[in-house]
Amino acid sequence: MNQFKWGQDKALRQWLRNSRLDGFGKMIAGIDPADEEKLAIMARFKAGAMAAMGNLPKLVEAR
Repeated sequence: MNQFKWGQDKALRQWLRNSRLDGFGKMIAGIDPADEEKLAIMARFKAGAMAAMGNLPKLVEAR
């Protein structure tokens, strides 16, 4: 949830990408736009991540 909010701030997003805090984002940014295999993997990852984010409120309530 916080990452979504942080992602809306361009300067903060850039700072995070350049820090050690976001090694994954830097890796994703380096994917060649012509690499269809990696893009397909990332699309599946994104879909799963979005579904997981949607489930978070239920998990928090169950606590």
